[in-house]
Amino acid sequence: MDAVPRYWPWVVLVSATCCNVISGGVIFSVGIIYTDIRDRLRTTGVQTSSVAAVAFACACFVAPVITLLGCRVMTVIGSLVMAGGLFLCSFAPTIDYLYAFFGVLAGSGYGIIVVSTLLVTKQYFQENQTVALFILATGQPFGIFIIPLLTRLLLDNFSYFGMYLISSGIVLHIVLLGLFFRPLAAHDISSAVGEYTRMNEGPPESTTPSKNIHGEHPFSVDRSEATIEQAERETLKPKSSKSSYKTVEGPSETIVVSTLEKSWKFEDTTLYESEDEETDNTNVSAESVKQPTVIPQASSAVESIPSAQENIREQPETHTIFEIVMGIHNPKTLCDCRILWLTLSAILYSIGIGYPYIFYPDVAKKRGYEDTTSVWALSIMGLVGIPGVICFGAVIKTIRGRSVSGGVILLAGLSTIAAALGIAFESYYTSIGLIILSALIFGFFSVVYRFVQEEVLKEIFDHHMVSQVFFFLSWVSGFGYLLGIIIGGWLRDHYGDYGNSFVLAAICLGLAGAMLAPLMAFQRTN
Repeated sequence: MDAVPRYWPWVVLVSATCCNVISGGVIFSVGIIYTDIRDRLRTTGVQTSSVAAVAFACACFVAPVITLLGCRVMTVIGSLVMAGGLFLCSFAPTIDYLYAFFGVLAGSGYGIIVVSTLLVTKQYFQENQTVALFILATGQPFGIFIIPLLTRLLLDNFSYFGMYLISSGIVLHIVLLGLFFRPLAAHDISSAVGEYTRMNEGPPESTTPSKNIHGEHPFSVDRSEATIEQAERETLKPKSSKSSYKTVEGPSETIVVSTLEKSWKFEDTTLYESEDEETDNTNVSAESVKQPTVIPQASSAVESIPSAQENIREQPETHTIFEIVMGIHNPKTLCDCRILWLTLSAILYSIGIGYPYIFYPDVAKKRGYEDTTSVWALSIMGLVGIPGVICFGAVIKTIRGRSVSGGVILLAGLSTIAAALGIAFESYYTSIGLIILSALIFGFFSVVYRFVQEEVLKEIFDHHMVSQVFFFLSWVSGFGYLLGIIIGGWLRDHYGDYGNSFVLAAICLGLAGAMLAPLMAFQRTN
């Protein structure tokens, strides 16, 4: 594969951001689908919210599996799985089918796409990685702003059948975007080995050594030096009436050195041959060239190369079931008090974060507003999420530059508490203006915790533990989504409104943010 051009990382970043726009926008349009399912199928709050709960949970559960295959392959697979799930949703006669089609298939495909885009961005941007990741993070809020409006338009004009089919076709575009995620292995090899020439596949057509443009062999020594060297051998060799030694240009000896997974060749064209005195010293027969007598030292060196190649050959990487499912290499790592504390914080955050995205359109509808108006309660969260990511990204970069101790952890905690206050008093929001205002506050501050989670981990753990803990927290967050959203639907059925549901969500979000403060005492030493 050719070396990756200098501009290609930016092509990858744009493609990854577009993937997040499409996949994130479609999956978070579940708030619009929630109201459609309740009106069309006459389901309860628990039944309807379970569709979204399963989708978000499956998106978290598949996160550790992404590391087994390349980002390009997994992005294509995730797109096909998500598009297939949406396509099957158009034929679902009851809500039970939506649990499998939208919940399991579409949710799993979304999780695969999101993690793949994150990993490929980190691979291509070793420098300015924080800036690239926050540009990538703007994709999902932009999708939450655009796609719900499109979903509402499709429902009003083409019913649920046409909406699912068109959404499936939109998701299929991620297949094309994923093809831009070129693997970097060949590029890394070419830069590591310098100017060596890769050996062509298959045996050479001729054993005759190649010559350069001057008619000389590329590795032949100077003629004057060769004459001196030959004279020295003549003086040192024992006198014999039957044999003599001379220097000839023999067939190419190929030595293969394995560098990572590629092969490279070096040629040694000088051999020594013993022949009768009667043979002309100036002319070498074709038979003697084809069948040279190689000295034992050279022969043994060549024969030992295959075993050396076997020794340096890369061994296949093995993964345990525990690592594949949860992302942690060593189960004993879970006994770390920092990981346990972060796990509890992540579960509380995932319990509360999904409520506004799923229930806010229905909240506006219960206040007497039309579907075309209530959809803005969801879209506005994505609209303000874009400047939220940009703003907090700049703040975090400033904190990093000034080496403020615990600054990122404190920022994530305070922003999560502010998001909780934005939705805590939902029962008092009687007008669409107040609902949109609370959505503005929530959408602006809620993006920080999830998008700076890895930055928080860098403050606490060594670099070799950051990715493991990140995937484990993503996996365990699935249980929070699964439990919290279903509880929110049950509270709605039991009390007749969403007031208690949003109080629970605010408490969980506030605790999740407050629990980050003690972690500043566990910062790693640089």
